[in-house]
Amino acid sequence: LEPSHAQHLENLRRYGPETAGGLMDPDVPRFAAELTVAETLERVRQLAEGRRLFYLYVVDERGHLLGIASLWQLVSAPADRRLREVMSAEVVAVPVDAPEQEVARQFSKYDLLMMPVVDEDGRLAGAITVDDVLDVVEEKATEDLYRLANLDLQEGASTPTLRSVRLRLPWLMINLATAFLAAGVVSLFQETIARYVVLAVFMPIVAGMGGNAGTQTLTIMVRGLALGELDYLRPAAVVFRQATVGLLNGLMTGSLLAAVALVWERSWALAGTLFLAQTVNLAVAGLFGAAVPLTLKRLQLDPALGSSIFVTTATDVCGFLSFLGTATLLLSALAP
Repeated sequence: LEPSHAQHLENLRRYGPETAGGLMDPDVPRFAAELTVAETLERVRQLAEGRRLFYLYVVDERGHLLGIASLWQLVSAPADRRLREVMSAEVVAVPVDAPEQEVARQFSKYDLLMMPVVDEDGRLAGAITVDDVLDVVEEKATEDLYRLANLDLQEGASTPTLRSVRLRLPWLMINLATAFLAAGVVSLFQETIARYVVLAVFMPIVAGMGGNAGTQTLTIMVRGLALGELDYLRPAAVVFRQATVGLLNGLMTGSLLAAVALVWERSWALAGTLFLAQTVNLAVAGLFGAAVPLTLKRLQLDPALGSSIFVTTATDVCGFLSFLGTATLLLSALAP
């Protein structure tokens, strides 16, 4: 192996592939603080033949990172000035054991092209380019998208048919098992549905709206957890906020659904039943859409993995239960 490849493999083994140490290029030029600007520019010209230099990292005799200098700072400074006089001591750096998500957040926050990585003693260990981070972000986004859809990361558009079937079938079987919970709730109200067939017309609407609302909340939560947006917020406050959003959306969509039912069937009882069911279902969608990924994160599991199945099951069960349960209680009012 070439020395650079061997060093990269050693970093992966030592720090792990999903850390700053695993992402960094250890072969980053170091510039002594006592070099003059003229000496530094001469070395930059020598190095420029084989690499692109965004920033120059200034270190002391023991390799500790002291500061950073841009090429613009060098060409605009007197040739006899020392590098320590030109550099900026305010450096955004990450430790070697920082997770890749934290690295991506720092790049996004400070709009960096390159970022130094330091060891536990503050010595310059390497640097990460924005290209490396873009690869990580793309990979993580693809991973979250696949897991939200309960797909295996090994599957692609050109995967053989039988292999795709084998990769998708386990999650579909789990989904089928949880669907029986919703079917069980519906079966409790067979007599009600048989007597008032109009209820069957609105059941897909209640279930579909709850599923869509849950997916919206779930997507926001998974993204927020991945980007660290929720790290400094209390979980209870996050769940309460999402449940409130669901409740308000339920009130508005429930009012519209009730108005349609009133015009269509001329039944205040049916309109009230739909309004209540829609409001409850969307509030539950917000509640579970936030609580499920937070719970999985607390258990040190991937928040995207399997969340959609749990949230959809919860909204279906609660939606059918509130809709058909309320309808049963209002049988006399619904009677023709």
